[in-house]
Amino acid sequence: MLPWSGLGRRLWWLALAAPLLAGLDRPPITPLGQGPRLLDDQLLQAFFLLRGPRPAPADPVILAIDADSLELGELLAPGEREASPLWRQMGPWPWPRALQARLAAHVLERGATRVLFNIEYSQPSRYGPADDRAFSATLAPWRQRVHLAVHYDVRQEGGLEQSRLRLPIHPLGAPGLTTLLQSPRGVVEAVPGQDWIRSRLGTFPPPLPRPMAFLVRPAPPPVAPMGLDYPGPAGSMARVPAWRLLEVPASTWRGRTV
Repeated sequence: MLPWSGLGRRLWWLALAAPLLAGLDRPPITPLGQGPRLLDDQLLQAFFLLRGPRPAPADPVILAIDADSLELGELLAPGEREASPLWRQMGPWPWPRALQARLAAHVLERGATRVLFNIEYSQPSRYGPADDRAFSATLAPWRQRVHLAVHYDVRQEGGLEQSRLRLPIHPLGAPGLTTLLQSPRGVVEAVPGQDWIRSRLGTFPPPLPRPMAFLVRPAPPPVAPMGLDYPGPAGSMARVPAWRLLEVPASTWRGRTV
């Protein structure tokens, strides 16, 4: 991740990508004052395309609830699926929380440093109280090394703007804020800094959640947003589909954030 430097960053992108401006079909139709910001957004994306992919860091490794894991009933014969307690419960989302906890426990037993759930658990499981109890009990041995998501959103209701901070109901390790900052075109580009956290979350009871990215760093979030230094397109980060979990050697998880 790279700290942003305001005007200096804009001038850097402009110097780098000015020759590309002639290739734009037409300036975007935007509200007054949005034009420079959208131009900056386009230049930033152009830079990543010109730079090309970079080696992805070792952390995190993504345990992915991917399309194949959600459509396992169509990929495997009934006999194959029934033979595996793991595969038997996989199918369309949502999965039982007990199953999700077993996935996390599997990698923690094999030496993962921590597990971050980018899934919201602010409401009880639709599978009932027993499912929530199983989730908490399964992860209890690693309580401080399991971090659940905090979701922040803003709703317009009756002409008023209402902010909500949805906290997990399971008391595990420090929860992590999943909010990421987007450009005017909806491109995810930064992790919130302390100024954003204070201005948006300051009215909520403390302690205020740290961005999930900073749960694995000893340093607190910086004052300004932290720009995302993408290593490459989707799929650049190491990932293991959930349904293939048992095929992966234990060394895959040892010492890593999942």
